[in-house]
Amino acid sequence: MAKIGLLGANGQVGAEVALYLGRTPGVELTCFTRSNYGSVLLRRAGLSCVEYDAGQPARMKEQFGSLDLVADFTYPSVPLPAVAGAVASHSAAVLAAMRPGAGFAHMSSVMAFGMGDREKFVRDRWISRTGYAANKRVGERAVARLARQHNIRLFSFRLGQVHGTLQSVTQALCHDLKWHEVFVDGEPGDATIAVFASTVAQTVNACATGTVAPGLYSLVASPQWSLETLFAYYSKRYSIDPVVRYRPTAPSSWQSAIRQRVLRNVTASRGLIEAHLLRRSEWLRRRAKGWYLQTGPAGNRDGGGSENATAQFHLLGAVPRLFTGPVDATPDRVRTGDIAIEQFLQSLGIADHV
Repeated sequence: MAKIGLLGANGQVGAEVALYLGRTPGVELTCFTRSNYGSVLLRRAGLSCVEYDAGQPARMKEQFGSLDLVADFTYPSVPLPAVAGAVASHSAAVLAAMRPGAGFAHMSSVMAFGMGDREKFVRDRWISRTGYAANKRVGERAVARLARQHNIRLFSFRLGQVHGTLQSVTQALCHDLKWHEVFVDGEPGDATIAVFASTVAQTVNACATGTVAPGLYSLVASPQWSLETLFAYYSKRYSIDPVVRYRPTAPSSWQSAIRQRVLRNVTASRGLIEAHLLRRSEWLRRRAKGWYLQTGPAGNRDGGGSENATAQFHLLGAVPRLFTGPVDATPDRVRTGDIAIEQFLQSLGIADHV
């Protein structure tokens, strides 16, 4: 029996991973939250929930000392300059409470590779282009140092875009595909960074059972799903027939640089433009929306969009350090798990989230 503790179980990703692990044979799961209020859904699902306080080390040793693995899905709600310090202090308290030789799964993000906000493809940047990426890297290094100090087996996972029944990205994507014509910046065969909560749960369990070597990994579907596979999954899963229009990516030029600068200025002033110009003319509003979709990050220059068109941005490309452990991330396996969780939630009287 693998004893797993899950930190941040009241968050979107943590909660859905907890629901999967709680239904996995051979797993004894404990969900750790900062307050009783944050564990309402988990308790209703019959999961064991425990409140913890990083300021009570003796109590934490009692709570964490017998666990085989702790998976940390927390992210501090503090100003950006204080994030790295908060991650380090929280991890220090948890790792000090664990027994030597146990495992710790630290959840980071693929953005730790250092890409800028407007980059379309995954790149392993030497210098981080955003404060978020820099904080993720600093956090990873701090956790690695602490894990060595306390003799803890460390699994650092740079999570891709997490999909699933409880995930906001799934809800937004389903809404767009059901009601809109969707423009996508990319080709059908381009690799995405999508990963489903069921795959994350399988990975955590594999770490707890000793079938994964400690290390730094990118956690996305393996093999990576293409844009075409992702949209085909949603089409079959939710019985919808989306209109998806792909716009091949191309090297930037001085014309596109000017276009993007104009677009940024328009986006920044969108509220003023809508309030004082577009609301006065339906014709002008439609023309402006069509221009935005064609010019924006996921437009299609070969044809205008319908009134219900929306733009989709997906970070694309093969990820470095791809996790290829003993998990099944095929569409059929993901669909089976997704439906099981949805039906379980419905059996509890919880409305369908999608």
